[in-house]
Amino acid sequence: MENSFKQWLKIKKKKPEDVLSFIHDEDDLILPIANGEPRVLMDIIEENATQFQNVRIHQMHALKERSYISGRRKPSLSYVAYFLSEASRKAFLQGQCELVPNHFHEVPRLLRESTKTSLVLSCASPMDEHGYFSLGTQADYVASFIGKVPFFLEVNQQMPRTFGANQIHISQIEGYIPVDYPLHEVFPPPITDLDRRIASYITEQVEDGSTIQSGIGAIPNAVISMLNSHNNLGIHTELLSDGVVDLVEAGIVNGIEKKTYPGKIITTFA
Repeated sequence: MENSFKQWLKIKKKKPEDVLSFIHDEDDLILPIANGEPRVLMDIIEENATQFQNVRIHQMHALKERSYISGRRKPSLSYVAYFLSEASRKAFLQGQCELVPNHFHEVPRLLRESTKTSLVLSCASPMDEHGYFSLGTQADYVASFIGKVPFFLEVNQQMPRTFGANQIHISQIEGYIPVDYPLHEVFPPPITDLDRRIASYITEQVEDGSTIQSGIGAIPNAVISMLNSHNNLGIHTELLSDGVVDLVEAGIVNGIEKKTYPGKIITTFA
C-alpha cells in the first residue's frame, strides 16, 4: 500500500506553472487564511493573470499585498475578502476589492451558496505513510471542502503536521508542487502595564476547570500569561497562541473538565 501512495505522489507531482491548466474563465478560487496561503502558486497565477477572464479569488486573511488585491489585475483577477488584513485593508478602503461581512462559522456556507467553489489552493504538510497530507497550521473553512471540491496543494517541507478535520488524501487532490520555505511568523505585541491591569480583572473571573477562548493581541496574551495559578483549564478557540504552549507544558491546560472533546485542544489556526 505504501508503494502505491508513492506512485500517486509521482503521478500527481506538478510544476508550478501546471496549476494554470486547472483554472478557467469565470472560476472562483478559494484560498485559506494566513500560512495556508500557497505563495508560489499565487505568484504564478498573479504573473499569468492575463490568461484568464473574470476569475475571482476568495479569502479571509491575506498574508501578502498582491496586485489582484489592489485591483491592478482586473478584469482578469479580482479579490473578495471575508476579513480585512494588513494586505487587503487599504485596497478595500480604495474600492479595489470586495468585502463580505460575516461570522467565521458562516464562511463555508457563504462560499458554497455564492461561489462556484471551482478550486481550492492551499499549503499542506508532506504526505504521511497512509497517503494523507495535513493542512498544517489551520483547519479553517477550506477544510470543510475536502472531498467535495478540487484541491491543488503546495506541499511545504516546513509546514508542521497537525491532526483533526484537516486531513486530505492524495486521492482527493488534483495535483501538488513541493516547496521549502519558512512560515510567516507574527511576533506578539509588547504588553503594557494597562494591558496587565485589564488582564488581571479578567483572570479573576476564570475559574479552575474553565474552557478558554483566546483572541489576538496584547490583552489576550496578558491574560494567558497570568493563568499560572489555575488548574485543569481547557482550550476551545479560534486562534492558538504561543502562551497556550507554556500552559500545556506546565500542566495547567489539560482539558480534563471539558464537556466537548475532553482532553483535547480545539483550534482553527495557529
